[in-house]
Amino acid sequence: MNFSWSLLLLTVSSIVLYIAAHEPTRYAERMALSVGLFWAIHGAYVWFNPMPLPESLLWLKFVLTAFPATLVLLHWVPVLAYRSERERLSGATPVGAPVR
Repeated sequence: MNFSWSLLLLTVSSIVLYIAAHEPTRYAERMALSVGLFWAIHGAYVWFNPMPLPESLLWLKFVLTAFPATLVLLHWVPVLAYRSERERLSGATPVGAPVR
């Protein structure tokens, strides 16, 4: 299981780094959003089903929840910022904005 998890992280991080080095495309956006969704689901699972910890290590519950939350932000914020910047430069109306 450790090998599979390590291989999964290596593959996904390689794809994300490759995408970051090139011009973002729709595939890159979807990839980053789906990786962020994976970490959001993982974070929710860790929060609602915490692993049993001794009293002296209960503070780790917050660290184990903050880690996936940080990864979600690191994957989603650049995509959403790039999208809004691209829409601003193209003059496109964002979804939900009133049309003048």
